Amino acid sequence: MEAIILNFDVMKKLYSIAFLLLAVFMTYSCKQDFGEYYDYKPVPTVYDGDVMKFLQENHFDSMVAVLNKYPDIVERLTSTDSLTLFAIPNKSFEIAISNFNSNRSRSDSPLLYINPAKLNMEQVDSGRFNSQMMRFLISRYIVPGIWSFDTLAQSSTGMIVKSINYDYMVNLKGIQQSSTGSLNGGPKIIELQDMNFSLYDAYWKPAHTSSVNTVRAGNVLVHVLADDHEFGFSNFYDYMNTPYILRNEWKPLSWVSQQPSTVFGGTVSHLFDNNTNTFWNTKTSTPMPPPPFWFVADMGHTYEVKSVAMQNKAEWTNGQLMATAFTTEFAPEGANLNDPAVWSPPDTFRLKLVNGTIGLQEKQRFYFPEPKTGRYYRFTVIANYGGFASYKECNLAEVWLY
Repeated sequence: MEAIILNFDVMKKLYSIAFLLLAVFMTYSCKQDFGEYYDYKPVPTVYDGDVMKFLQENHFDSMVAVLNKYPDIVERLTSTDSLTLFAIPNKSFEIAISNFNSNRSRSDSPLLYINPAKLNMEQVDSGRFNSQMMRFLISRYIVPGIWSFDTLAQSSTGMIVKSINYDYMVNLKGIQQSSTGSLNGGPKIIELQDMNFSLYDAYWKPAHTSSVNTVRAGNVLVHVLADDHEFGFSNFYDYMNTPYILRNEWKPLSWVSQQPSTVFGGTVSHLFDNNTNTFWNTKTSTPMPPPPFWFVADMGHTYEVKSVAMQNKAEWTNGQLMATAFTTEFAPEGANLNDPAVWSPPDTFRLKLVNGTIGLQEKQRFYFPEPKTGRYYRFTVIANYGGFASYKECNLAEVWLY
């Protein structure tokens, strides 16, 4: 009898060990399939407080530090507006800042931080990251409306929505993952994709949530991104190392002429679309206005401008029409733009040519002798590669101001 009881105890222990091993195996398999960051972490579905309080209490310290620099964003997040916010872990900021400063150190450039321990007033932004660029990037993680997994999962291609402040397009998609032995039986995640100014998904950059255990804080639905996401969608270095005046709000006001096209764009607005495959082309049929060729744009706000950059179209077809020299002028907000006296004296720039045409298709940047201030600017092409005497047109792909 004693032997039977002993065997029974042994069998109980064996079953317990087997069950434990099976549980470990299943957990390990799931993590191998999906990665650590897909693991569910239960959180309350409704939070007693606003979203800023939620972020603070749950240690999203870097995101809170960035958001607090922009009272208008905080005000909207704590208002009655319905919004969806993608909470960015501290690790995501650490990755971006570490990569940025590693690159800066290689060129002996000053390191930058969200909140420097000591301000250096001799440094641009006192050692902080450019405020406007940071505002632009953080806004991509906040979109109007309530976007739950169930809503997003209804579309196989995702939903295109615009971020707050800049109408920057992002794509949201609900994804049901697979698990071992079960198709679409694994964790649910939401994919936030930076559309990178393009409707072609080949150029999009994705970020994934850790799970769909979301939090409703006030009128804001919060999805938590995975730790492996790099803040800024791998564009952080480019934006912060060479900040430029945002072109989302730029509007063409007037122009000498333009040639709309379904193939290459053709209008002045295509100078601001972040796509070098589209370009502004002056009129190609009679009556054709005589050179020089100009346009006037409204930047939406008053800026101090220190430099200008331009890029001709990406390929050499009709290369004679590419701009080789131009002038820039600026006018203040509220000015009568038809009055020549309101415009600053023009600065003239000529593109650098190497061995004839080499360099003409590359982006080239030029610095003003002194910073310019204005809300409106006039850009005038005063020479093309083929010469205005023979080629009474011009085309140009992109224009930037810094």
